[in-house]
Amino acid sequence: MLGTDFVVTGSAKSERLLWLAASYDCLIAIDALDELYWMLTLVPYRERGHILLARAPIGKSRQQIWL
Repeated sequence: MLGTDFVVTGSAKSERLLWLAASYDCLIAIDALDELYWMLTLVPYRERGHILLARAPIGKSRQQIWL
Protein backbone atom coordinates (compact mmCIF):
# COMPACT_ATOMS: atom_id res chain seq x y z
CA MET A 1 0.00 0.00 0.00
CA LEU A 2 1.07 3.53 -0.69
CA GLY A 3 0.54 6.64 1.39
CA THR A 4 -1.67 7.94 -1.42
CA ASP A 5 -4.14 5.18 -0.49
CA PHE A 6 -4.82 6.83 2.90
CA VAL A 7 -6.79 9.86 4.10
CA VAL A 8 -6.00 11.46 7.47
CA THR A 9 -9.05 13.04 9.11
CA GLY A 10 -10.23 14.03 12.56
CA SER A 11 -10.08 17.07 14.74
CA ALA A 12 -6.97 18.33 16.52
CA LYS A 13 -4.41 16.46 14.46
CA SER A 14 -0.98 16.80 16.03
CA GLU A 15 1.94 18.35 14.17
CA ARG A 16 3.65 14.95 14.28
CA LEU A 17 0.65 13.27 12.60
CA LEU A 18 0.51 16.00 9.95
CA TRP A 19 4.24 15.61 9.31
CA LEU A 20 3.98 11.81 9.00
CA ALA A 21 0.95 12.00 6.73
CA ALA A 22 2.63 14.59 4.49
CA SER A 23 5.87 12.62 4.33
CA TYR A 24 3.95 9.56 3.06
CA ASP A 25 1.89 11.64 0.57
CA CYS A 26 -1.42 10.91 2.31
CA LEU A 27 -4.45 13.10 1.65
CA ILE A 28 -4.95 15.30 4.73
CA ALA A 29 -8.34 16.80 5.59
CA ILE A 30 -7.56 20.26 6.98
CA ASP A 31 -10.36 21.40 9.27
CA ALA A 32 -8.65 23.97 11.48
CA LEU A 33 -6.58 27.05 10.75
CA ASP A 34 -3.67 25.88 12.90
CA GLU A 35 -3.43 22.71 10.78
CA LEU A 36 -3.42 24.80 7.60
CA TYR A 37 -0.71 27.11 8.94
CA TRP A 38 1.42 24.13 9.92
CA MET A 39 1.01 22.53 6.51
CA LEU A 40 1.99 25.80 4.83
CA THR A 41 5.24 25.79 6.77
CA LEU A 42 5.85 22.18 5.76
CA VAL A 43 5.13 22.49 2.03
CA PRO A 44 8.18 24.62 1.09
CA TYR A 45 10.38 21.70 2.17
CA ARG A 46 8.45 19.25 0.03
CA GLU A 47 7.54 19.09 -3.62
CA ARG A 48 3.82 18.90 -2.89
CA GLY A 49 1.19 18.28 -0.27
CA HIS A 50 -2.21 16.68 -0.71
CA ILE A 51 -4.87 18.49 1.30
CA LEU A 52 -8.65 18.69 1.41
CA LEU A 53 -9.91 22.01 2.79
CA ALA A 54 -13.09 22.23 4.84
CA ARG A 55 -14.98 25.43 5.51
CA ALA A 56 -17.92 26.54 7.60
CA PRO A 57 -21.18 27.33 5.78
CA ILE A 58 -22.28 30.96 5.61
CA GLY A 59 -23.85 32.03 8.89
CA LYS A 60 -22.16 29.34 10.99
CA SER A 61 -19.54 29.99 13.62
CA ARG A 62 -15.97 30.12 12.36
CA GLN A 63 -15.15 27.59 15.07
CA GLN A 64 -17.45 25.02 13.45
CA ILE A 65 -15.95 23.38 10.40
CA TRP A 66 -18.08 21.35 8.01
CA LEU A 67 -17.06 19.13 5.11
